Amino acid sequence: MLYPSFLAPQQQLLRWRPLLAAALTLSLMSAVPARADDPPTIAELTADFAHHPGFLDLYFSAQEHSLYVAVPAEGTDALYVNYLAAGVGSNDIGLDRGQIGNTRYVQLQVHGDRVLVVQPNLAYRARSENADERRAVTEAFASSVLASLPIKARDDQHVLADLTAFATTDVHGIVGRLRGTKQGNYKLDGARSLVLGDALESFPKNTVVEALLTFSGSDPGNYLSDVTPTPQALSVRIRHDFIAAPDAGYRPRTYHPRSGGYSREFYDFAAPLDSPLRKQIVARHRLQRDAESGQTLDPIVYYVDRGAPEPIRSALMEGASWWAQAFAHAGYPDGFRVELLPEGASPLDIRYNVIQWVHRATRGWSYGWGVIDPRTGEILKGHVTLGSQRVRQDQLIAEALTGPFGEGGDGGAAAREMALARLRQLAAHEVGHTLGLAHNFAASGQGDASVMDYPHPYIRLDGRGKIDITKAYSVGAGRWDLHAIDYLYRGFAQAEEAPGLRQIIAAGADLAYLSDADARSPSTAAPGAHLWDNGADPLARLEELMRIRALALKKFSAAVLRPGRPLYEAEARLVPVYLVHRYQLEAAAKLIGGTHYRYGLRREAVPDPAPVSAKRQLRAIDAVLGASAVDTLLVRPHIRALMHPPESESARTREYFTHRTGRVFDPNAPVRAGAQLTASLLLDSQRAERLLAQQAQDPALPSLDVLLERIATDRIQLSEGGTSAKAVAAREIAWTFLRELQRLSIDANASQGVRTTVMGTLRDIQGWASEQAASSYHQELAAELTRFLERPSEASLGPRHPIPPGSPI
Repeated sequence: MLYPSFLAPQQQLLRWRPLLAAALTLSLMSAVPARADDPPTIAELTADFAHHPGFLDLYFSAQEHSLYVAVPAEGTDALYVNYLAAGVGSNDIGLDRGQIGNTRYVQLQVHGDRVLVVQPNLAYRARSENADERRAVTEAFASSVLASLPIKARDDQHVLADLTAFATTDVHGIVGRLRGTKQGNYKLDGARSLVLGDALESFPKNTVVEALLTFSGSDPGNYLSDVTPTPQALSVRIRHDFIAAPDAGYRPRTYHPRSGGYSREFYDFAAPLDSPLRKQIVARHRLQRDAESGQTLDPIVYYVDRGAPEPIRSALMEGASWWAQAFAHAGYPDGFRVELLPEGASPLDIRYNVIQWVHRATRGWSYGWGVIDPRTGEILKGHVTLGSQRVRQDQLIAEALTGPFGEGGDGGAAAREMALARLRQLAAHEVGHTLGLAHNFAASGQGDASVMDYPHPYIRLDGRGKIDITKAYSVGAGRWDLHAIDYLYRGFAQAEEAPGLRQIIAAGADLAYLSDADARSPSTAAPGAHLWDNGADPLARLEELMRIRALALKKFSAAVLRPGRPLYEAEARLVPVYLVHRYQLEAAAKLIGGTHYRYGLRREAVPDPAPVSAKRQLRAIDAVLGASAVDTLLVRPHIRALMHPPESESARTREYFTHRTGRVFDPNAPVRAGAQLTASLLLDSQRAERLLAQQAQDPALPSLDVLLERIATDRIQLSEGGTSAKAVAAREIAWTFLRELQRLSIDANASQGVRTTVMGTLRDIQGWASEQAASSYHQELAAELTRFLERPSEASLGPRHPIPPGSPI
């Protein structure tokens, strides 16, 4: 019988006393015949049950609809993970088919008439041969009992525990997810939830339980209503997997900040005093070569979901196969391959690394995750989820840019190929995550050095001045990918590993690497790290993209619509063309108040952080502010003529601009969105803080005052009045910038210095407007700012102008 290692010694002693007495009593009664109320043997109880032998034997009673699991009498340990076998289908809610929960190391402990499922606390450990040291750490931190399973039968070797209640609980956190996404108040309905007896499986190394869960509730949100036939009753399928804990043959590998891998961290209280408590290891698959033949003993194989249709299936297989090149570079020429999932195999089976094709009501993110041993970082199963609607969005973008359905067009052939090229790259990217690789958002500045960046289609102008999308995406693994796989997977003898890894890091010293924390937010300061940008020079690429945008808008016509499509859908194609510069604009904005820096360790050749030069920052201010010029944002008459209202049975979705004119097209809706995009970037509070700080350190660098003065002069202090389309658009832009200035002046997250500086600019604008009084615009501007400056804390600024969603593409 096992006892929880988290109990203090005194508590263990107190528990032993009654158990010793009970043991003595049992020994004295051993000759007494069993009473009628003694628990039955496992064979007696399960005589009529369906039996699934494997890692943990399962027994299912179809009559009682009850599930039982046989646990060794001395207990056992396992990895536990839950999945959604069938999801909700909404990207916004985020409960997708195939979604994997966190992998937990658990101990199945037998205590009297119960089996406890205990999760030890692996965040705090003692990697020591000394049992007392290990116990001191174990007893210092809490563990978690995930379940208490009643024992219903036993024999000499096993106990039989009732798993029914645990199998039908909300271990995936569905109620919390619905609440967090404001989709209503729901609770698990036990009467409409049950174990699915025909989905039970048990294999030598894992045991699988599947259950149907129904959640009942009220006040369903729009996202849930869109994807559920009766929103008051949401039913999904959850899968529980108990996996045999891997053997001790795997050797964890130390994390390095420029390795490109994920950090799995814990605290080791047995570490020497001159060594940090915090330890970091990478996540990776186990990969070994036969010493004699040199062949890979157990190659990494990824399987593509049979539910993916052609030509998508072939694109997924081709893109995922790019990793074979990286593994060959790391010394495993036969170490990686891609195949089609065997017919009848489950994508959730622990034996298969899977690329799963998942449908949702809207386009949404794809992601790569897996089953990872939390003790060591060993990846046991890679699992990729690819949203099926993304490829359609890529094709829509390509069609909108090229207008292929007019006279002389190619009927969308180039657009289809661009979408498939993106899908190949996406498959490689998400498989990379399941191999242990993090994002590298600095790779696009080094010639697409990694598939682990987010690539924007590299649209060009050809020699004839036409938009060219034929080479929108790069092909194959890049230099960074080879470097990262080399670090994670190259085999070393134990004594050679540390110097070998240092050599790999040194060999990749010229490769740039910055990941999510330094890139994902538009507020970040690293000018070389951004999502969906292209090129080594963000300003040069922005200028090029603005020329492409102008040409695409000039030639925008009904040829962007496939014959037979509703006319109002032209607006859905206008959106990605009108905002095609949005990501490159964010990349250019990071030069303003930006700082160049890299990751590294002491005594490595890592340059000190350095600000972006004054010249580059001033050029960036011009370029970013120029993207909101009225001539840039004004919607031209030939485009307005193409914008039809939706027909009676249809409506605009969130992929459209937000209109103030009802169902007819609002020509200023794109103007507001474009102005909001630029104003939010320039007047970001963190960017403002950096401008204020950098000028104090080096007066030669641009100050916050410089930026604010340009905004006031070029975007708000208008002399043009009247009711022309251009004049109205200019005022929409001006009011958008003014509102962002007001928000920044009262932003609680901004320093007093930033708020004071912005308030000064608002006072200057108010004084200028009061002196002008040349039009109703000036009068309204002066009155608005007078009210605001008197009581800024009482201001009601309203919401920001909505911008149609961009990511993911």
